Amino acid sequence: MPIDTETLRVADNTHRNRFELEVRNELAGILGYVDLRFLTEPLSLEDRSGPRSHGVVMSLMHTVMAEEFEDSGLATVLVRQSLEIARGYGWTVRPVCPYVAEFLTAHPEYHDLIADVSA
Repeated sequence: MPIDTETLRVADNTHRNRFELEVRNELAGILGYVDLRFLTEPLSLEDRSGPRSHGVVMSLMHTVMAEEFEDSGLATVLVRQSLEIARGYGWTVRPVCPYVAEFLTAHPEYHDLIADVSA
């Protein structure tokens, strides 16, 4: 069944640390993320400045699509819209997920979002 783009929605579920793609109000895919500060600094929840903070580096961990939506091209929609949300938040990203890394390689318009974590 063809998917009408008007039935698609990508949103940030901050309670589950993931972006969610809904198709016809059903969960179709997720892109999980981890705040890199929690991996490199001793932060408490009180120290956390929040997901919409500039200067935050988010590790994009894994893209998962529901079986019925595999090979539908919707993973690209999920990644693209998630990156747009990240840009709006002022994040940079660390692409741990191979699918996200491949997407970023193919789409130079998102290269400004790639974090320099070499230091």
